[in-house]
Amino acid sequence: MLSEVAALTHDSKVGLASCFRAATAAIDRFVLARLEAAGLAPAGEADRRTLARRVALDLTGLPPEPAVVEAFVADPSADAYERLVDRLLARLEWGEQRARHWLDYARYADTHGI
Repeated sequence: MLSEVAALTHDSKVGLASCFRAATAAIDRFVLARLEAAGLAPAGEADRRTLARRVALDLTGLPPEPAVVEAFVADPSADAYERLVDRLLARLEWGEQRARHWLDYARYADTHGI
């Protein structure tokens, strides 16, 4: 769905109204309405290298290893992204990234008597 919206925004004859029709989730319609109100358009779809870097940084807090990026870029299968996410979720760094947020909260609670 997001790729449909991104494709529509890059067609000079199609405006945000068409993107709005393509957006099926309420949050997508909300974001598109706010963009339109601000006179902005959605960004285009990220290339595979950028997508791999973004998801790795989000899930593990670390940049991806070059071999992981190359494997993702070279994988033509439809479920390549899902398999990359599964691979990142299986790493210890994912748990460490999640625990960091919990520990920040726990330390805050200890120091403030909550």
